[in-house]
Amino acid sequence: MSDADVFAATPYLYKYRSLRGLSRLHAERLLVHNEIYFASPASFNDPFDCQVRISMGGSDDSHRENLRGLFDRFKPELPPEQVEQQVDAMIKQGVHRKPEVLEGVTKDLQEEVNGLGVFCMTARPNDILMWSHYADGHAGFCVKFRHHNEPFLGRSQPVVYSEHYPRAVYLEDSSDEQFEKVVLTKAEFWGYEQEWRALEIKSGPGVYSLPPELLCGVILGYRMSPEDRRQVREWVEGRDPASVVYEARLKKDKFGLDIVAI
Repeated sequence: MSDADVFAATPYLYKYRSLRGLSRLHAERLLVHNEIYFASPASFNDPFDCQVRISMGGSDDSHRENLRGLFDRFKPELPPEQVEQQVDAMIKQGVHRKPEVLEGVTKDLQEEVNGLGVFCMTARPNDILMWSHYADGHAGFCVKFRHHNEPFLGRSQPVVYSEHYPRAVYLEDSSDEQFEKVVLTKAEFWGYEQEWRALEIKSGPGVYSLPPELLCGVILGYRMSPEDRRQVREWVEGRDPASVVYEARLKKDKFGLDIVAI
């Protein structure tokens, strides 16, 4: 399936939320003030997620070109002849192949990754496990976002699930390939989440204003208390434009949830 087909088949994305503790304030900021938080990958609970693993690839010629670029960036005052001399010496000495160089590259890339802002969503509004894990055991709620063909959440990309830990190859993989391996690949046992990620590359982690028309629905959890139902519905009823309120109901003949407008 092409990227265009994937986006066309996924016009809505969802975010499970709790109402417990500080999460209650965040829920109000989202539903009343259209605020969402893009987190740093350094805060993710999966210790493998967004961790840079890189191997040194590339020919001597590609390393030579890379070294020239580094000199231009960090020592622009050096004359071209001196740059070439130093580059030649480094290539002959094999400096570009030393482990400490790879360690430095890995550290720099990890800092860049941790400086990203990431907003995680899912294509599944009725997953029992995610309601249990992310919505306080079905006592929370799930937000429905419109994301197709618009510039804010429309930049979201689906996560790839893999059995093997991806390793980016320096100077061989393109920037897009490295990005996908590090930021958009997770272990296959997370595959049930069908996760999508919106990324804030320039400004990084922080609170951002969501265009209000993108929040088009709120699903009340099966175990949400009557008090919380009243509060969430009050928050939603004040929205402009209006959002549809749904509730999750247990299926009668199988393990599953129905999402029903109320």
